[in-house]
Amino acid sequence: HSLSFIPGGKADINARPFYFHIASMNDLSYEWFFGGKSIMGVPPNPNELTLIIPQNSKNGTQYLRVEAHSNIILGENARSDLEIIIL
Repeated sequence: HSLSFIPGGKADINARPFYFHIASMNDLSYEWFFGGKSIMGVPPNPNELTLIIPQNSKNGTQYLRVEAHSNIILGENARSDLEIIIL
C-alpha cells in the first residue's frame, strides 16, 4: 500500500486493529513512526494520526509505521507499514 503527497499535504489516518483479544480500544497502546522517527497520534485517540508532510520535504519515499500493543495479553502485538511517496 502507498499514498502520494506533495510537500505541505496532510491526511488523517486511522489504525483499525483486528484479531486482538480486547474488550475496548482502551486495551491497546499505539506507537507511530514516520521516516524512522517516533510521532504522536491524535489525543485522546492514539489510533488516529494527522500526517503532515513538511513544506521543505524533498521528493522520495518515506515509511509510516503503526504498532499496536495489547495492554491485556503480553506479546499480542501488530505492526503495519505504509509507503509514503513525496512528489
